[in-house]
Amino acid sequence: MPTKKKWTRRSFIESTFVTSVTSRAGLATVSSVVPAVGRSQEELPELPGFDQTQRLDFISMLDEIIPAADGMPAASEVDVDRYVATLFTQDQGLIEAFESGLDFLREKATERHGQSFSDLNSDQRIELLEQLEATDPASFRKVRGAVYEGYYTRPQIWHLVGYQPHPTNSEGPVMEPFDENSLERVRRLPKLYRDV
Repeated sequence: MPTKKKWTRRSFIESTFVTSVTSRAGLATVSSVVPAVGRSQEELPELPGFDQTQRLDFISMLDEIIPAADGMPAASEVDVDRYVATLFTQDQGLIEAFESGLDFLREKATERHGQSFSDLNSDQRIELLEQLEATDPASFRKVRGAVYEGYYTRPQIWHLVGYQPHPTNSEGPVMEPFDENSLERVRRLPKLYRDV
């Protein structure tokens, strides 16, 4: 007998948010400024084993996966970097996916542009992220899923997208009454079935 899949918030988000970095990048209007660059050493998230360059690259990666666009903040502007850093304490596989991705991005940025990933412009970073996605799709999905999870669980984002959380022990939102007149056209249609 097959076992039922146990859904967690992370597995649900990973399975539903399948938009690639390229489609998200198409929404970006201005994302060439990396908020991480203006941060002091103390403001960067604690990432055990990551040096400062890796931490800046980490934030740049997040902010290209979810850049500031259309009135929405970039990932790091709502502390997704800190959220993901807390996930590292629970998921070794996630750390490995990020480390692998960051190593790839650093290597390609240095090889092609002679700079760190965080020093590249937005178009260059997107190009390298697309290559990472094509080269190691499993790790990229894990990274992207964690970034989406962090972003869409932020109360600031709930407010911007109009989501209203309601506790399970209350009635929650009230639906507008159903308008019976909206069925009138369908009621006038002839039968589309046979009586048996």
